[in-house]
Amino acid sequence: DVKFIQDYGCPSRCYQLGLLACTAPYVVFVADDGVFLDTGAVDKAFETLASMPPSNKNIVSFRYYEGKRIKKNPVEGEDWWKMGHHEYYRKLLIPPHFLLMMTALVHREYTIEMGGWDCRFNHLGIGAHDLAIRMQRDGANVVIGHMFMAMTHLDGPIGDHKPVHDGHCEEDMPFLQSLY
Repeated sequence: DVKFIQDYGCPSRCYQLGLLACTAPYVVFVADDGVFLDTGAVDKAFETLASMPPSNKNIVSFRYYEGKRIKKNPVEGEDWWKMGHHEYYRKLLIPPHFLLMMTALVHREYTIEMGGWDCRFNHLGIGAHDLAIRMQRDGANVVIGHMFMAMTHLDGPIGDHKPVHDGHCEEDMPFLQSLY
């Protein structure tokens, strides 16, 4: 089923409203600044879940390409997906083996049980990290899936990415730091 929900709130609130409106047992959340790649990643993610011991806490986090790095992409290496690989997260009290979840296949009820996206974040970018931290602290089993999307934004505080970049750096990252 496809539902259209119109809202003029921040992206994190829109993701939360979408989560609450879904009726399927699983939800795939995606970035709002990218294009889907025809890789079969969602089908492969369900195959991955089927191969794991049954649990609502099993999550498949998809890989993606980002910005100008589409041709030479450092996000492909396994370590890039660990929070401990990123200097910002090493400064916080977050276990370094925790994995990023920027786009993922999650169990809907478990995501709701964990509170979903914290709508105090402006954008999903940093808010998704918060959700990933909360879920993994609760014992979620996150595995890295296949390539799913190519993000199309410009790198840094320019062009279409400037409002997102500014929201991340000026508000969402300091807020995340206050939580952890």
